[in-house]
Amino acid sequence: MNYSMLIPGMLTEAIPPQERGTVKIVHDTPDALTRLRAARDGQPLRAPAYTRLLINGSVWMTDADFECATNREVIERAHGDVLIAGLGLGLILPPITRKRSVTSVTVIDNPAELSTPAVNLLAADRSFVMIASVWCEL
Repeated sequence: MNYSMLIPGMLTEAIPPQERGTVKIVHDTPDALTRLRAARDGQPLRAPAYTRLLINGSVWMTDADFECATNREVIERAHGDVLIAGLGLGLILPPITRKRSVTSVTVIDNPAELSTPAVNLLAADRSFVMIASVWCEL
């Protein structure tokens, strides 16, 4: 079974745009010039729209093509008890929790970011195991 089915732009229907404190989730539709620049830089944008997670005004994560590509190996290699440092948009969590070789998943993240709609979406997923709200400054 192919667990790495990450489809660019897939979160635009699942996670609505919204803002909570310093955390903001937006949907973007790149214009033609943005798509050309991204392709030139080796990060093509093929989907019609994308979801971005902004924290304190900075892009933290997206569901763009390059983000899906860089997370495929993580999903493929996940097995046993999995520890994920940072939930982000929750892009990798559903494919990881569907794997039979994964026995548990613990997510460590800042409680402020854990209040994003991604948590509500994932909590409804019966395969979602646990979120540990632990954060420290390094």
